[in-house]
Amino acid sequence: DLAFEPGLEPDLDLGPQPSPDPHRVTVPAAPETSTSALIPGAVDVRLLTVTPRLDGLAEELPPNRARRAVELVAYLALHQPDVITGDRLRNRVLGSSDTDAAAKTLFNTAHAARRAMGAGADGAPLFPGANRNGLYHLSPEVTTDVHRAATLVAEAKVHDDDQLAMAYYRAALDLVEGEPLANALSGYSWWEAEGHGARIAAVLVDAACCLAALAAAAGLFDLARWGLERARLVEPYSESLSRAAMELAAAEGDADRLRLEWRECQRRVDALDPGSTPSPRTETLYGELSRRVLVGARHDVATSDL
Repeated sequence: DLAFEPGLEPDLDLGPQPSPDPHRVTVPAAPETSTSALIPGAVDVRLLTVTPRLDGLAEELPPNRARRAVELVAYLALHQPDVITGDRLRNRVLGSSDTDAAAKTLFNTAHAARRAMGAGADGAPLFPGANRNGLYHLSPEVTTDVHRAATLVAEAKVHDDDQLAMAYYRAALDLVEGEPLANALSGYSWWEAEGHGARIAAVLVDAACCLAALAAAAGLFDLARWGLERARLVEPYSESLSRAAMELAAAEGDADRLRLEWRECQRRVDALDPGSTPSPRTETLYGELSRRVLVGARHDVATSDL
């Protein structure tokens, strides 16, 4: 039996499961120090998906304000608990490369978002109006999948129990629904400019590599592959993921898969920077793994002949 910390009882079954998604894990409660960060709030901003959205709205956003309202709330949610000036919102979020948005645009967009989001448990608006200094912020009851994923990965790293760590890694990667912001054809320039995209990509790549190592050691090869595939939605050209995939193939003793992962790594590196090749670290690893798999295959043949 697994020993969970008080208040932490994830729905954990790392073996074969009959459900439609065999990799889903639910963490209904968490350690007291981080419970709020692990559970979606009254309104949850979803950015690890192709079309950004707000879950839990009290009413629908007006179509003519929806895109900008979601982006405005997303920006504020990612910067919690900081307060943000109206000028910054008009410049970085609602404006264009040529001009800032008008104060009226900010007012109308914020009003539409405030009305759609409604009130929190205490009856106060989840999106309060700007204060007298023109500063904006959100209620702590507004959460983001980005922050939650990062917190889940951090929780995974503090646990010595491999099964519990895998549950946290899996829960973080399960938040990835698709390539982040792929359908956001306008706006969100701040996502990359301020480093949000790069930071969460690094976190999730690390999570996938750690999960792959733990899952492979436990013989859970399908889970390991699933995690790497989820992380590739966020960072498709990561050599770290390629190395983890090659190590997984070697752990399975699959020489064909190992060669395929190496060729895919070469293809991705060339696609990102034409004419380039994988790093010496990756090339060296491939050579070492190839020799290991070959020795293992020879040993298996010799054993079978006995």
